[in-house]
Amino acid sequence: MTDERYVFIQDVKEKKGIARSAAHKKNGCKSTRCTLPSDYLTKKEREKMNGEVKSWNMNKFYSWEEFKNMPVDIQEAYISTLVQKYKVGLATIANKVFGITPSYVYKVIVDAGFHKRIAFPRKTKKADEERFVADINAMREGEKPKTTIYIPDGMAPGYDQNGNREDSKKNSKENAPAKIEYMTFSCDRLDYDLLRRIEAMFEGRKIQIAISITDVE
Repeated sequence: MTDERYVFIQDVKEKKGIARSAAHKKNGCKSTRCTLPSDYLTKKEREKMNGEVKSWNMNKFYSWEEFKNMPVDIQEAYISTLVQKYKVGLATIANKVFGITPSYVYKVIVDAGFHKRIAFPRKTKKADEERFVADINAMREGEKPKTTIYIPDGMAPGYDQNGNREDSKKNSKENAPAKIEYMTFSCDRLDYDLLRRIEAMFEGRKIQIAISITDVE
């Protein structure tokens, strides 16, 4: 066998091998659709996979059992809200809201690790305690407490403690259009649209108008 024939046969073998490899190549799916196992579940099956959803209202008075079932961060927010809203101490909260001894409540919040982050007042004033007890009784009797909305410091930036935007009045003043006292303009024709806009700017106000026309030709 000549060298030329050997090279030719080897070249043919290599090309056949490449052809077989290409035939067995996995190119993947041409579809752009991406599916997930959950796509084939029924609505009931998907809802069964969801966890329980709980919500907490910082302006309600919860029992001790309900308080213990709160996540730790919600417990801290709840106690902080009562302290800031009514200016009452932990002993008053324990006695009036939870109906248990203050020492036990203190132990729980110490174990939770947030007792030092709440600024408890040194002493609860009588007027604050009376307002606190009045709201507790009103809510438990199905009535509306005097103060129904209160947002603790830092929990909702941009809002005051009554749920109103702090910058709403400021923005309304800053964004209010300035009162125009004097206006002058020039144009090369009588622009009636401009005149109507100017008329609207001064609507309801006593004004004096002076028109000067110059022939430039």
